[in-house]
Amino acid sequence: MNRNQTIVLIVSIVNLAAILMFPPFDSIALGRAAHSTFDAFYPLFAVPPGKLVNSGLLYLEVMFVLVSSALAWILLGDGFPGGRSDPRNGVLIGAAIALALLLLFPPFENFPSALRVTVTSFDGFYFYFGDKYQRYVYQPILFLEVFVVLLDAAVLWLLLRDPRRAGR
Repeated sequence: MNRNQTIVLIVSIVNLAAILMFPPFDSIALGRAAHSTFDAFYPLFAVPPGKLVNSGLLYLEVMFVLVSSALAWILLGDGFPGGRSDPRNGVLIGAAIALALLLLFPPFENFPSALRVTVTSFDGFYFYFGDKYQRYVYQPILFLEVFVVLLDAAVLWLLLRDPRRAGR
């Protein structure tokens, strides 16, 4: 394991720890046939009563981090493809791909029903150009996703500098 793989491993562990310390929770409405709706990301040690972990969203978050980390681990294994390329260029390319995926599959709001008054909340991730295009994008989660991807890219870009050239 080289220096770059160690950095990727540490950043991945920090990301997974943050995801598991602040999991997504659903709120269950009172009443017959009430569906659970996304509520918030609460600290694991201070969950309000009546909240359930949104296991589907938690699974997606963990898998996104694990797949991204595995790809970075493989690419940084025996030298970056192409020979002398700076691994920080790979971070920029990876961040661009992650942002493109986030914008192609954004979080959408639930569809308001004429039968009942609903509060807008997170419904799911759908292909932007698919059949759900008339729904609104749920901006709080999209902004959070973009912020975390950009923060991770900035941290990795700073940490993956060449230590021989850092003293210049």
